Amino acid sequence: MHRNEPTLSDLTSHTGETRERAKAHPDDPLLAVEDLVVEFPARGTGRQAHRAIDGVSFQLDRAESLGVVGESGSGKTTLGRAALGLIPATRGRIRLCGHDISKAPASRLRHLRRSAQTVFQDPGGSLNPRMTVAACVAEPLEIHRVGSRAERRTRALTLLERCGMPADAAVRYPHELSGGQRQRVAIARAIALEPSLIVCDEPTSALDVSVQAQILNLLMDLQRERGLAYLFISHDIEVVAHLCTRIAVMREGRIIESGPTDNVLNSPTDPYTRELLSAVPSRDFVST
Repeated sequence: MHRNEPTLSDLTSHTGETRERAKAHPDDPLLAVEDLVVEFPARGTGRQAHRAIDGVSFQLDRAESLGVVGESGSGKTTLGRAALGLIPATRGRIRLCGHDISKAPASRLRHLRRSAQTVFQDPGGSLNPRMTVAACVAEPLEIHRVGSRAERRTRALTLLERCGMPADAAVRYPHELSGGQRQRVAIARAIALEPSLIVCDEPTSALDVSVQAQILNLLMDLQRERGLAYLFISHDIEVVAHLCTRIAVMREGRIIESGPTDNVLNSPTDPYTRELLSAVPSRDFVST
């Protein structure tokens, strides 16, 4: 973290939510998904439920970045949301910081979600248009009753500065910002509670190439500073190659190939992975 940035331990006394996070054993995977199945009810009588996730298993360790790639409809976004308990699992097990969230009551999920946050594709949709930028960043702190109002604002201003926003942005509204600036605000908001995991759901796909690079560099810098883990969902293999240490390839709700980034990109074993790679204009991947 940057010097002079107020941390949660600097703010007014913690709630039980922090104690909940502290119980996780350091040797446990940060996120462990086992045989996950997610089904959505079919519309109309007599139709079978749609299986969006079909028996997916993976682990994600602290400070690691796992890229999930696949074409539209492969189940990437559903996987990310289910991993955070935002979509109920039909079957299987999801452990976050050593705690099973697949059947956890809502009150316990609320505590555990401090450890995991999300950055969406469209930051405009996740930022309240009626709130100033500073208020948007401070909102998670307010929801979880961390610090006083003044302390929350101070932390929000510091996080905005760390994420590359100008000082006058704090009093502006989301619609007054560019797409790249809104995404920086969304990232500042996501790290406000000092999570261990951030699910990034196509966070750069709506941005032009130069802004994409800036956002990716910001995410990488924050990962080094804070030991963040990323579950990075994208259809852009080149973006994933730049950020992620491991890749999982999804097709029709299943992970069909996974492994270290260099191995998957340079020596793919599944025909579908080879097909995805053949569609990339430049095969000159630069992985982490």
